Formats: sequence, C-alpha cells, structure tokens
Amino acid sequence: INQDILKNIIISIPSRKEQEQIVSILNEFDGYIENNFIKKSILLKLKHGLIQLLLSGTIRVELREDGLHRISNS
Repeated sequence: INQDILKNIIISIPSRKEQEQIVSILNEFDGYIENNFIKKSILLKLKHGLIQLLLSGTIRVELREDGLHRISNS
C-alpha cells in the first residue's frame, strides 16, 4: 500500500464525547470480565478442595429418596 492509495480512503473519527462514551462502556466490560475471572478462580479452588475432601472420604454425599443430597462427615 502506498501513500496515493491511503489518500483516497475516508476514515470517520467519532467526536471526543462519543470516544469517551465508548471508553466508559469498554471499562465497564473490563471490570465485569475481571470480576468473573476472580469468581471463576475462587470457584475452581473451592471445587478442587471439595474433590479432595470427597476422594479422601473426609466428607460423604448421600442421595436421599426424595432426590436431595445430604453431606455428612465420616
């Protein structure tokens, strides 16, 4: 691509106010994504901890006749 080709391309640039609105929306999404990564990390740690407790027999999960689960310490 040379300069002659680039001269003929029209590029629309949003106003300063619109750019600030876009940045604000993107920042909100960044915060949302970050919060979800933190929640996911916490839940994965909890899951691994529970799996260890179940595999070691420290806690047991029993299925009741009504379909509900009961957790008991052994």
